[in-house]
Order: sequence, then structure tokens, then C-alpha cells
Amino acid sequence: MNNNYQTFSYSQVLDAFSKLNQLVPFNIYEAVVTRLAVGVVIEEDAQKAYNEWKFYMGKPPKPMYEKNKIYGSKFHLNDYYIKAYDKTFQAQCKDKINIGKPYFRYEIEGKTKFFNNKTNNVGITTVADLIDKIKYKKLCDILINRYQKIEKEAQVDLSKLTIKEKRIVASMSDFKIKESIRKQHPHTYKKERKIYLKLMRDLDNTDFQNKVFYKLNTQIQSSLNN
Repeated sequence: MNNNYQTFSYSQVLDAFSKLNQLVPFNIYEAVVTRLAVGVVIEEDAQKAYNEWKFYMGKPPKPMYEKNKIYGSKFHLNDYYIKAYDKTFQAQCKDKINIGKPYFRYEIEGKTKFFNNKTNNVGITTVADLIDKIKYKKLCDILINRYQKIEKEAQVDLSKLTIKEKRIVASMSDFKIKESIRKQHPHTYKKERKIYLKLMRDLDNTDFQNKVFYKLNTQIQSSLNN
């Protein structure tokens, strides 16, 4: 599982901690967890998947960089991150691992207080909690439920647009610019938004996003039940 690009099951998690406990000079199960990352990897076009992320709880994603190249998207929130990236590219850059297939990784990383808040209520304090089957399932549920809450939007083929249409798409796709136009130039905003919505109306990313969600959920359920 080097560079966490391979799939794993709940039983493998149990086995991994059991072996680790034999190698360290303390009881691994009593170790306090202060930060946690929960993620899943599927075979999919990562760039297409994360490029369609638009907003989460009203916030736009920020690009993730590796060697001056954008390879993912990330939402910065209080106490946690939601991110997705090209795992194939990252594995090659960081560990010189050639996966040979297009892999997409989606994950949530955060402080334990995020996973233990009133909404999530997982109850993670020590490593022992990570191998509790009920709590493991709660983490799986958080992972897939948060993905559903991300607003996604199909990408326009810019090569087919006029320069004016490209500028409108650019301004409407940037949250800060869009809000600035809306507040300071409401008439222009209303007119250009109509053009933007017309351009987007014929785009349909439902099939692709349904496929991505199905793959993510299938992999998560497989990990939970094996």
C-alpha cells in the first residue's frame, strides 16, 4: 500500500495495526489520535472529476500543486480539508511509482474534533477507536456523504466559445469576481448570467458524476465489508 494508492479492507486495517503493535515499544491501540485522514482511490479520470468541483458550503476549491503543476482541488474549512487529486501523478512525483493507470483519490483530512463534533459524532480518541467497526462505518459514511454535498458543474469546451463568452465563463466561474460583479454591477451581472446559464444549459455531467459516485461508494462499501 505504498503511497496509499491501493485499495484495502477493514480486515487489512486490523491486521496492519496488529503487526504495527508488535514493532513499536508501546501499546499502539492506546495512542491518542489528534488528526485523521479518511480516503478512497478509484480508477478514473482525476482531472475531469476534480475540475467539476465548484462549491462546498458556499466556498470554491483551491488548486493543489506539485512541481508547479495543478494536480488536484481542495476545500479549506474549519478543522478539516476535503480534497481530490490525481493519485497517479502524485505517486510518480513523490515516490517514483509508475501506477500505469489513471487513479483518482478523494479524501477528508482533519482534526479529531471535526470527526467528533455533534454532526459527525464518531468518537475517535485513540487508535483503538479506528478499528471499532461501528466507528469505521461512521467514517465511511462521512466520506461519501460529504462528496454528495459538493456542488459540481460540467466544464465548457472553451475552444468553441467566442472571446466574449470565454470572459463571461471566466468571471462567472470565479467566486470572488462573480460576487464583485453582482454587488457593484448588478445590471451587467444579470445580463451576463443569462448568457452563462444558456451556455451551461446544454451541458450535462450527470452520467459522469453518477459513475464517479458509484465507483467511490462501491469501493468504500467493499472496504467496510471485507
